[in-house]
Amino acid sequence: MKIKDLKEPYKENDKRYFIVSYSGKINSNIFVGFTDFSTDGCFLNFRTTIEQIKERQGINECVITNIIELSEQDFNDWNS
Repeated sequence: MKIKDLKEPYKENDKRYFIVSYSGKINSNIFVGFTDFSTDGCFLNFRTTIEQIKERQGINECVITNIIELSEQDFNDWNS
């Protein structure tokens, strides 16, 4: 992201795209993983995101290690 992008006015209806990396635990096995999220223009809520990761991946414990926001094109490239 360029500095000039930060100066542009926020567009309320724009979607936001994120990749979330996390550490998780199933039984006694520890692992790292990542998943993607898109929102209706808001940022991610940590607690909600952790609960969604636990539900999606079927894990017992989860710690978010990084969140990266992507442009729509980068997000589409990531998912292809």
